Amino acid sequence: MTSHPIWVLLTLVLLLAGLSACDASEQPDPLAALATRVAEPTSSFVDTSPTATPTSSPMQPDSEGRIVAGEPRTANLPDEDEAVHTWEYQSFGMRSLFVAVDSTEFDVKVEVIDPEGESLGEDDDSGPDQNARLAVNTLRDGTYQIQVTAWSGFGNYTVSVEESPVRLWTGPGGGAITLMRYVSLGQPLDVMMGGPGLENHLWLLPATAGQEVRIAVQPTESADIVLSMFTPDGNALIVRQDSLGNGGLESAAGVVPVDGMYTITLRMAGVGGYSLTIE
Repeated sequence: MTSHPIWVLLTLVLLLAGLSACDASEQPDPLAALATRVAEPTSSFVDTSPTATPTSSPMQPDSEGRIVAGEPRTANLPDEDEAVHTWEYQSFGMRSLFVAVDSTEFDVKVEVIDPEGESLGEDDDSGPDQNARLAVNTLRDGTYQIQVTAWSGFGNYTVSVEESPVRLWTGPGGGAITLMRYVSLGQPLDVMMGGPGLENHLWLLPATAGQEVRIAVQPTESADIVLSMFTPDGNALIVRQDSLGNGGLESAAGVVPVDGMYTITLRMAGVGGYSLTIE
């Protein structure tokens, strides 16, 4: 099993610990180093290959269908040796999942399997009354398996999933780095910030050489914004910095020099949210 990519990134993320304002001119931008790591095509942090077919458990789990965030499902685990129920969860990459399995009839156990058949973690009794609670990060697009088994007993249970963006680091004063998701040209996005203070949002854009990329950001409230776009090797292609009032618009454009995964970063100090458009 490969090491967890969040730990691989830890030393790079800590470079941001000294950030306390949106003024990019005061010091070199440490997001460039993080952007290089994120954009590496061979990195386990970002998988640009086609989604692999999930492998089956040795216990031959019964498929109970798909589950989506915020919609709990109920089922009955039969009185059979090593009975397993598998729920399929479609993730669009770079999400934090919180899985809860509850039963008043037996001691539940849960495990999450990634699209390549690797276990992301398992839990037995972290929840109340011997129920299961498990938090994992899904860092690539694909179908994830949520496998429900019994530590002992059998019967009815409820499984639920909640998801949120991957929070890489939170520093003093609320400064945070959040890896958002892949974006594509012409895809408008409306985003709420996590709270007042400094936040750094990272978006990933696959692009080809010669493309002209135009990025527009419009905050819902007054905010200081630094908009950057980094090449796959971490060089800044676009850097714009402005203090924008409610409804103000920040836009910038650049021509993509090489094929690869580009990182768009938004460093904001303020409240509210923003609309992001990439064309």
